[in-house]
Amino acid sequence: MRNLPPTLIIHGAKDRLVPVARAYALDLAMTAAGMAHEIHIYPDAQHGFNFPEMQAWYNPADAHDAWNRTVAFLAKYLTASSR
Repeated sequence: MRNLPPTLIIHGAKDRLVPVARAYALDLAMTAAGMAHEIHIYPDAQHGFNFPEMQAWYNPADAHDAWNRTVAFLAKYLTASSR
């Protein structure tokens, strides 16, 4: 796990396609390696919770929050890397 760029881990705790344990494992590995990253787990979200086209899984509040986190993350790291 070398030279990964800053990574934002956003995952639904109820995801049945990609187990949330993978997000936690990535978080632990990146923390151990001292790599820049952030993690946020949405307790009631499933896979694809941020896609309105997936009505069975769509969660507007979590999708909005994930979008805001993504914009803030990119602003933080893209600004920092351009200096």
